[in-house]
This record gives sequence, C-alpha cells and structure tokens, in this order.
Amino acid sequence: MVRLCRPSCDPLAPASPLGVAATPGDRLVGVRWNPSSQTPHPSSYVVNLYESTNDVQARTSPEFAIRESANVGLATRTVFPAVRGKRYFVEVVASNIAGVSLPTASNKVAPWDEDDADNLAFEISLSQFISTRAGGLEDPNPPYPPIRTRCRPTGVRPKRSGTAATEFFEYFDGVFADACKRHDFGYQNFGRRLHIRQTQETKDAVDSQFLEDMANICTLSFPAGPDRQTCLTAGAMYYEAVAVIGPAIGRNGFIGHEAWSHPYDNANP
Repeated sequence: MVRLCRPSCDPLAPASPLGVAATPGDRLVGVRWNPSSQTPHPSSYVVNLYESTNDVQARTSPEFAIRESANVGLATRTVFPAVRGKRYFVEVVASNIAGVSLPTASNKVAPWDEDDADNLAFEISLSQFISTRAGGLEDPNPPYPPIRTRCRPTGVRPKRSGTAATEFFEYFDGVFADACKRHDFGYQNFGRRLHIRQTQETKDAVDSQFLEDMANICTLSFPAGPDRQTCLTAGAMYYEAVAVIGPAIGRNGFIGHEAWSHPYDNANP
C-alpha cells in the first residue's frame, strides 16, 4: 500500500523534491528539480502538468503525467507539450517502495508559439499589430510581457531639456510610438526576455522592421516634400541608435541580462 508521507510518517518514504522550477518554451513547458538530501532516496518521480485557471493553481486532472526514474543526487528535468495562451504549473512527487512524498509545485509559466511571434513581429501590418496587442501596451494572452512606453533609443537622447534637439526628439517619439512598441516586442520576446530566437540575424530583422515601420509612418503622415524627408531622416537616426550606436557603447537591448531559462538548458549547469 502506498502511503502519503507527512512529518510523522514512516521515515523510509522519500522527502519532497526541492527547487521545482518550470520554464516556458515554444509550445512547451520544461521543468527541473533537485532531490532532497535526506535519505532514503526516491526510486522515481511522478511529474504532473496542470493548467492554471484564472491565475489560480487549481488541482484538477493533470494535462499530462510522466513517471521519471530517479538519478541519485542529480537534478532532473522533463518537457511537456503545451498550448500558447494557457498558463501551467507542474507538481513533482518523489516515490519509492515505502511511499510517496508530498507534492512540490512549480511557478506558473505560459509557453509561446514561435510562428505566432514571427507573425506579430514581421508579417502583419503595424496597425494590425497594435490592434492585436490591445493598443500595444499589453498582450491580453500570455506569455508576451508588457511593452514599455518610452520610445527614444539610447544614442539619440539630448542631455539638456528645453533645446531644439529635445523638442525634435520629443515630437518624433510620438510620431514613431507604434513602431517603437513593435520593436520592443521583438527585443523582449526574441531576445533578452523569452529567448525565442536570440541571434544576430533576428536582431537585424527586428531592427530592419523598425526602420520599415517608421518609413511607412512617414509616408502616411506627411505629404511628399521637406516634412516627409525630415521624418525619414529622424527614422534613420532612431534606427542607427538601436542597430549601431547601442551595441557599440555596450547597450544592446536584444542581448540583455533579463533572460529566462530555456527548458532545454542542461540539467546540471
């Protein structure tokens, strides 16, 4: 008979696993955990993936359940298929011939869909992106984080206020606000936050889309002539700041330090 281990139970049953941590992936949820240092050691783990409803960990029937063999003293990991737009958490239970431990729950995570992110960042129009993103400030569905509202990139920020340069950039911060929102989406999700595809090629594509979005804004907002040319010149300056100046002075927003762990990271770093 398998018994649930509590503080006063048979000491032969294993202790609960430690450090259970879930990480999001491309239609995946990865989970890692460490065995307790207490003996006896478990012979296996039962790993359950649950959907978290209304941001509350509701223990209904698990979406998936896996039994993993225990490697004594080693961190363990596994990966579940998952659906973008849902939040999940994982529970891990240690077991051996004497009984099972109390479950240890993970944090809540939301997987992404790389095709969906590509569509938002590169394929739909800027106006469709803003509409899809509920005004560009926050995605109503996980996992994409909110977009910051400041537009002007590093390298084109005047040091003194009240100057003609300040007024120039404050004006174009507003003109290019929507383009900046999509650019931030690309940096945060492909780059430093979710690591969907954190490569120089992707950064270049995000920056190029930024330049294209600004050029389209200029074409739609100003008639052909000096005003449009001024707008295009400003767009080129904003692009140069994120594509060249930022990385040159060590401010690369795409390769930041706010990265999340990837579910395929080594189990024993």
